[in-house]
Amino acid sequence: MHDAIIIGAGHNALVAAFYLAKAGRRPLVLEKQPHVGGGAVTTEIHPGFKCPSLSHEILLEEQIVTDLDLKRHGVDFLHVPALACAPSPGGPPLVLHDDAAATVGALRTFNVRDAEAYASFRASIERLASVIGATFD
Repeated sequence: MHDAIIIGAGHNALVAAFYLAKAGRRPLVLEKQPHVGGGAVTTEIHPGFKCPSLSHEILLEEQIVTDLDLKRHGVDFLHVPALACAPSPGGPPLVLHDDAAATVGALRTFNVRDAEAYASFRASIERLASVIGATFD
């Protein structure tokens, strides 16, 4: 007998099922696809290298990674220092870095005014993200 039903077996649903089971509930997860994982379905894109094939970024809080003991199950997350790269015909690409100072330096080669405004923009986004992140917790 189940006391919770979860429709879909994407990574968020599987995490929810894990926490429900950990809390003593008996969840039933229903999925119409022949595989689970949703946007986090893993595909081997090069011999020995697997990554999500539908989503470029899987957002899992560190606490979830720890609770699920994902590292013990072979999951390894790669940190990519570039957030985005926009190729530019006839010139260097614009790279937005994880490091705000590096992005300011990259922007400076394109537009000094934009580079100076970026630090303030990034600080505003980080404040907003902390509020939204607290809501997710």
